[in-house]
Amino acid sequence: MDNEMTRADNKFAEYVMELDYSSIGSSVYAGNISSSVLSDIMAISRRTFRRQDVIVYVGIDMDEEYDEGMVFTGDAIIYWLDSGEEVVRIPYSEIERVDFDDTDIIIEHGDTVLSITLGEDAEDEKYPRYMYNFIMDILDYE
Repeated sequence: MDNEMTRADNKFAEYVMELDYSSIGSSVYAGNISSSVLSDIMAISRRTFRRQDVIVYVGIDMDEEYDEGMVFTGDAIIYWLDSGEEVVRIPYSEIERVDFDDTDIIIEHGDTVLSITLGEDAEDEKYPRYMYNFIMDILDYE
């Protein structure tokens, strides 16, 4: 059973890596993310995910080094702000609605609506549009 889950996880990770994630934020890391970056974001997010679960990492506010960011794993989006003082785990299965405006990606799950500003240049670079498509493609995975 574990081998079947690993194969399913690997297949999903391969699918996500084939998506266009290059324009979903100003600092996007995917694939072989350096161990120092992984160590930092794991600590800041209070180890909400395992190192091997990270598929894509998006640094949102890099002025304060990892102050705000998102990690896409095999089953959830992990979002943190204020250097990890607030960490939210959003399982893909619980996402009810995704939307965007000029600067934010909006994710509704359960009784919570998160509006995440994707950086100072979000509007000029159209990060919310690309992030919206990226998340919707993940949700379309079969």
